[in-house]
Amino acid sequence: MWLVIAGLVGMMMSLLGVWLFYRTKLFLARAIPAEGQYVDATWTTSMPSQQQSQVGTIAFQTADGQAIQFNGRLATPFESQKVGRTVRVLYDPANPEDALIDSFIEIWMPSVIFGGVGAGWLLATLIVLWL
Repeated sequence: MWLVIAGLVGMMMSLLGVWLFYRTKLFLARAIPAEGQYVDATWTTSMPSQQQSQVGTIAFQTADGQAIQFNGRLATPFESQKVGRTVRVLYDPANPEDALIDSFIEIWMPSVIFGGVGAGWLLATLIVLWL
C-alpha cells in the first residue's frame, strides 16, 4: 500500500514540476528585462528551525514608465539582498506585477525541486517494485 502512495506522490510531484517548467517557459517567452533595485529586505523566522532569512523587495520601472515593486521568491539566510543593490528583472508586459529576479534559482528552482524530487520518488518506487 505504501508503495502505491509513494508512486502516486512521485507522479504528482513530477507532473507539478513539468507544469512549472512549462509555465516558466511561457513566462520567459513574453518577459521583458528591466533594471531593478532592492528597496527593502525583511527578515523572517522559519518555524521549525528558528533560522532567520531575508526576503527582498525589488522596485523597477516598466518600459512605459510604470513603477512596480515585488518580493523575491526565495528567502536567504545571508545579506545578499542589500538595499540599493541593482539586479536584473524579468517581467510580463501584460501584467508587470508578475516579475522575477533574472537568476537561475529564482526562475528554475521550483520546477527543478518538484520535478527532481518527484522523479526520485518514482524511480525509488520502480526499483523497489522491480526487486
